[in-house]
Amino acid sequence: MNMDRLTLSPLKIVFVAHFTLSTWSMLVDWVPLSYIYYNSFLQACILWALIKTESSSPVMLSLLLNLISIVMDIIVIATSFPYKKAVFFSTSLSGVFMFSMIMCCLNLLLRPLSSVVMYRAMQERSGEYSSYGHITPFGSREETYENIDQPVPTVPASTVGLDSSPSKAAYQTP
Repeated sequence: MNMDRLTLSPLKIVFVAHFTLSTWSMLVDWVPLSYIYYNSFLQACILWALIKTESSSPVMLSLLLNLISIVMDIIVIATSFPYKKAVFFSTSLSGVFMFSMIMCCLNLLLRPLSSVVMYRAMQERSGEYSSYGHITPFGSREETYENIDQPVPTVPASTVGLDSSPSKAAYQTP
C-alpha cells in the first residue's frame, strides 16, 4: 500500500472521530435505535462528501444532519441515561456502560467543532470564503462590485453590415 497517496483532510478526521465515538457509545445496549439510524445516515453523508469532492451538496447535508444530531443526542442522553443507569449499575457491565456513556457525551461535544469544519469545507467547495454580500429578498446575493477593467462589449462587424470594417454604431453610447 502506497502511503504517499493518503491525504489527511479535515472531513476524514471528522468521519473517523464520529465513527469511533459513536461505535464506542453503542458498546452496551443503552441507546435507542434512532441513535444508530441518524449516526449511520451522518456517516453515509460524510462518506458521500469525501467521494464527491467537487460538490458542496453532500457537505451541506452532512452539516444539516450534524446540527440536527446535536438536539437528538441531547434527547437520547436525557431520556435513556436515567432509565438505563439503574439497569446497568446492578450488573457487571457498569464500567462498560459508563465508558459508553462518556463516549456518547464526547461525541456530542465534538459535534459543534465538526460543524465548523463541515461549514468551512462547504464554503471551499462552493467558492464562498468570507463574502457576506447583501442578500436580496429573493435569496440571491446582490453584486455590489462593478469590474471596470473589462471593455464594453461591441457589436461584431458581421452583424452590422456586409463590410468587415467596424461601423460607427458599434462605438456609439446610448
